[in-house]
Amino acid sequence: MIPLDPAALGIHIAVPFEVRRLPHARLLWLNERWLIEAGIAPHDTYARAEFAGRMLHDFAVTSRASDLPGTSACQHTLYADRYGGSGGALHGGSGRCGSKDGFIAKGIGRTPLVAEGVDIYHKNGRMSVGEAIREAVNAEIANRELPWGAVPTVAIIDAGFDFPFGESAEPRRAAIVVRPSFIRPAHFERSVFFGKGGYRDSAQFQDALRVRDATRAAVAAHTTYPSLLEMFQRFAQQIGVARARRIWQGRFLSSNVSIDGALVDFGSFRAVPNWRRTIGVAGECFGAEIEQVRQTFLSVAGFFGKYAPQALAGLDPRAYLRELAALERASFLDTCLAGFGAQTMSDSARAHELAACIETYYRCQQAARTGVDVADSCRWIHDAFTGRAAARPGAGHEQAAEAQLLKVIRAAEASGKLGGVSLRKAAEFFRPRALMTYDASNRRARRIERLAGRSEAPQLVKQHIAREITFNTIGPARVPVGKQFLAVG
Repeated sequence: MIPLDPAALGIHIAVPFEVRRLPHARLLWLNERWLIEAGIAPHDTYARAEFAGRMLHDFAVTSRASDLPGTSACQHTLYADRYGGSGGALHGGSGRCGSKDGFIAKGIGRTPLVAEGVDIYHKNGRMSVGEAIREAVNAEIANRELPWGAVPTVAIIDAGFDFPFGESAEPRRAAIVVRPSFIRPAHFERSVFFGKGGYRDSAQFQDALRVRDATRAAVAAHTTYPSLLEMFQRFAQQIGVARARRIWQGRFLSSNVSIDGALVDFGSFRAVPNWRRTIGVAGECFGAEIEQVRQTFLSVAGFFGKYAPQALAGLDPRAYLRELAALERASFLDTCLAGFGAQTMSDSARAHELAACIETYYRCQQAARTGVDVADSCRWIHDAFTGRAAARPGAGHEQAAEAQLLKVIRAAEASGKLGGVSLRKAAEFFRPRALMTYDASNRRARRIERLAGRSEAPQLVKQHIAREITFNTIGPARVPVGKQFLAVG
């Protein structure tokens, strides 16, 4: 596990702010899987209790700027980290996160980096228990299914109070999630719309120094961190695999991934019903993520070119961007093939035929649009496994592509020349993920949130998260990605 502490990128990253103790906070959930990987075994009750105490001591707090009644003063400081965005960014960095000693807590109230005109959902710096539960569940699913995983939630803290949520001021139970520290590509981009400039030590002056120092520090630590080029290759692989599995983070942003490839922040994370061009509430489009990766690369590479040009020595940007698109495509196809059971490639012609049929069907699906989380009556190839295909509408070319793909899968199973390809495995891979839509998962998380004040809430949260991960994960996990199908199509 590579330590990714933003503080290592220079003295201009971290902005200190004071916090107050939350008197009624308690630990709601610990990530047992992460604890084991961190060397804290479940039977080591002392180490577990020590870690739980540390989480509460360091992060069961609220920022002074939040002006929350009933809190108590304490000699305690957290740090918000400055970062920008590919479009310049209105915020100055972490608006509701504070870090300390290798961990970062989200939901601790406003930090000094919140923009004045921020929307109502971020102005108070809070997050709800339901949102925290979805963060934990979706991070674990992404960690199981994607090649570069996700930054996990290691602890959920019940903050012990309700707060008004959104325009309706609906009361929600406040929570804090704690994660290992990570570095975002946005740490290497400017935040040109935040704070004043024009004089030494202004917010904009500090921001420029932050980007300069961060890019140079990252290049100097090339044996510790992925290179700029490797970083974006990992992003392309993540997107290709996630697309095959029909799980979607929404718009790719330089702030919602870590430089080691892991996904970060799961507020918009969901499953989509098929491979159609799903349009999200913010205008993002399922299937168009590689274009957003391209824009982010050009933004980040621009700052590396200015402050650490050796990182781009000999690079042909156009050729590299074509390579990213090809890698995303290869990752998508490899994931589908592995999902069907094609673990060995003893018959290359059949493997390429199957990959070509997958891609044809994907393109037919992408020709149609649908809204996010709408009741979708459109065709999906899994309907053919359940006998519902005849009742579902679909264009002629889409139905033909579906029929051809099924035909090739059946032929591969009968011949036995593509490893363990089978209709049974294909049916499981194409199984709808209705429980992972935003509306469905949020509704279930809200039911648990309403019980957060009860004494048995930690046990209920533990059971809920374990059940959600088990029911919503499809295999095989951690699919290897490669380039063997770049010539298909």
